[in-house]
Amino acid sequence: TMTFFELYRMAIPIFVPSLKLLTQMELDRHVLTERVYWRSTPSPLHTPTTPDPNSLTQRDAVEYWLGLSDVYTFRHIQYFDSAKDLATKLRTTDVASVSQQMAAFLAKHDARTHAKWRAALNALFPPQDGSEAREGQTHKSIDFDAALASRFGLTLHRTEPDCSRHSAPDLGRWA
Repeated sequence: TMTFFELYRMAIPIFVPSLKLLTQMELDRHVLTERVYWRSTPSPLHTPTTPDPNSLTQRDAVEYWLGLSDVYTFRHIQYFDSAKDLATKLRTTDVASVSQQMAAFLAKHDARTHAKWRAALNALFPPQDGSEAREGQTHKSIDFDAALASRFGLTLHRTEPDCSRHSAPDLGRWA
């Protein structure tokens, strides 16, 4: 995922299998070894409204969850349906135009993202003088730990959580 965002941020055209092709590849050969970390997870819902995210065999479930991946939700990604289709698209795609479209999309995306973060942070930690922060404007510095404690009664833990990987589904080992 990080590589995807790095390439997209640099406006480098990205070619990926179509959702239909990747779904078929996953069903046939399980090419996405880290897509499923456990065979069954109890649902917090009594009747789930979405397909099983851990399914290895149900086409609708695999396609549903893959369709939410970044490569299928960002604009201007180039999709191919076969190796022959990829070869054709690599020869014929106007990569300069695609790159320009990606850069334009990012500019709009960044502006919307910054506005949403600004609104969320202003709602959580309103400026002490009651005004609203605008782009490029700063308010009196507020200590984050003090604001977190006064606003929510929370203390930030300074120790790192255990990030050991106990399951390795690609090796057939389940915790």
